[in-house]
Amino acid sequence: PLCDSLVQLAQMGRQLGVVYLIENLPPDYLIGRDPIQLAQMIRDLNDPYVRMCFDVGHAHMTGQVAGALEACLDVISYVHVHDNDGMLDSHLIPGKGCLPWQSLAPTMACLAHDTPAMLELFITESDLDDLIALDLADRLGSWLSLEESS
Repeated sequence: PLCDSLVQLAQMGRQLGVVYLIENLPPDYLIGRDPIQLAQMIRDLNDPYVRMCFDVGHAHMTGQVAGALEACLDVISYVHVHDNDGMLDSHLIPGKGCLPWQSLAPTMACLAHDTPAMLELFITESDLDDLIALDLADRLGSWLSLEESS
């Protein structure tokens, strides 16, 4: 099953020099929908070639996002950042859904300082250009508490 597949991924990763990231998924998926359970499987494997991609929006859809993030901190190597209404996997700009960013920010700050976070959005290229023109990066840093307050 999944544990055997993770062992095989770790072996391939070691041979190829590739770290595989296993992402938590929305609640309608049978495997991967519980980020804490997924993190425990990765922890049990205890191999640096299999780590976790923590998807903030997906975790929000399954319940307590801040608690799940905190429980997974030790195995996270990558973060997908987006917002939603807690029901649909809509990949909105942070702040456009109902994800509790203020309660999540202190836990986000506990991630290793070199952990990449990717904005994973379902928007058009022209909408993205508009957001960039409106200082999206500065606003994201503020929303995620990645920069000090002025």
